[in-house]
Amino acid sequence: MRTTEQAKNCSNAKGGGMSVLYYEHLSLGARFKDGLVAGYACDEETQQADVLLADMSHVCLTLLSGKSAQDFAEATFAGKKLLVGECSFEAVLTGDGNVSSIPMLARTGNSEYLCADASPRAEILNAWLSFIKSASRDGFCPYAGLNLEDVTGSHVVLGLSGKRARDVLLDYTSKESLPMPGQVNSCMLDRIPCVVVCIPTNECCSYMLFVPPQFAVVLWRSLLSFTFVSPACSEDFVLRVSNDIDSLDALNNTDTISISKRDLARNGLVRPENDYIGSHGLAQRWEASKA
Repeated sequence: MRTTEQAKNCSNAKGGGMSVLYYEHLSLGARFKDGLVAGYACDEETQQADVLLADMSHVCLTLLSGKSAQDFAEATFAGKKLLVGECSFEAVLTGDGNVSSIPMLARTGNSEYLCADASPRAEILNAWLSFIKSASRDGFCPYAGLNLEDVTGSHVVLGLSGKRARDVLLDYTSKESLPMPGQVNSCMLDRIPCVVVCIPTNECCSYMLFVPPQFAVVLWRSLLSFTFVSPACSEDFVLRVSNDIDSLDALNNTDTISISKRDLARNGLVRPENDYIGSHGLAQRWEASKA
């Protein structure tokens, strides 16, 4: 039976996107801050763990779909132009070349993309995407066929990261269905239908698992049954993922962010072509820095 304090904490956790796994975190001795897990009783073990498992339910998820989804994605997301089944971190720039955010973008269909932003800039990003979607000139709206849908909460997002993370997932599914780095695929993880994103990083193997809420507790417990898998807060997972993408460190605030074109390109966050929104502003800043 819930105490008054537990009910209050659970309400806060729902606001942080952890309602489904809240009592799982409690049973592991979790500490909470602002409705999110800040650590566990086994923090020292976590630091030594081969594989980290994190509840990433606070990640803001936006689904882009419709006949103009590809044109919109390739105009607003400055990184690699994705084929179906590919994913990458991509910078989204404002017109003057400042960074709106750097979300993970996955192309899940011919006319469908899933944008995932775990940073404090998710609201800024969504406001900018909505503004571009509604932009028109002389009565012409280039993205009239686009649907932008907030699907946060439609799935519980689990982060799995570590050198043996792939081995863990291969215990549930086949080598053929499990995506390689930079890929996304639908997988059955022990008969649970999930979307699996393999994050393109160099440091270690990292995944985002999009799990139907009704199966989240079962899969969470199952993954923790591996002796070398430890629960971790979302910050620990993000730190592992961002170790070789230093530009992601700049996203921890909601101030105006300026990152040089050289640094964005070095991290693979913008493509060589100047065919995305903000490319001219970014180029002008680059030229000014060399003067």
